[in-house]
Amino acid sequence: MKRAWQVPEDVRTVHLGGFTPGHGFEIAHRLEEAGIAYWAKVPSGFFTRIWERDVHVFVDRTKLGEAQAVAAAVVEPDPPSGPTMDAPDPDGDDPAR
Repeated sequence: MKRAWQVPEDVRTVHLGGFTPGHGFEIAHRLEEAGIAYWAKVPSGFFTRIWERDVHVFVDRTKLGEAQAVAAAVVEPDPPSGPTMDAPDPDGDDPAR
């Protein structure tokens, strides 16, 4: 995970969001793969971890839309396919009737 000083000086970043450590690291990995400049603020000290639990990710402001799509794919993966609890019974057998 990159730190602020590892981003090129000509890149201006904006806050993408605060994420759980697991999501934050996965988002960082995917941003890296997509070639989107980013840095992350990771709580590191003993006392900091008490009140700051999220990993805050900052991205190149010109790539914010792409970065938001990357984050959404990690945080909100596609729902599983197949029948759901709300789907009607294909046989027409409704035990509620």
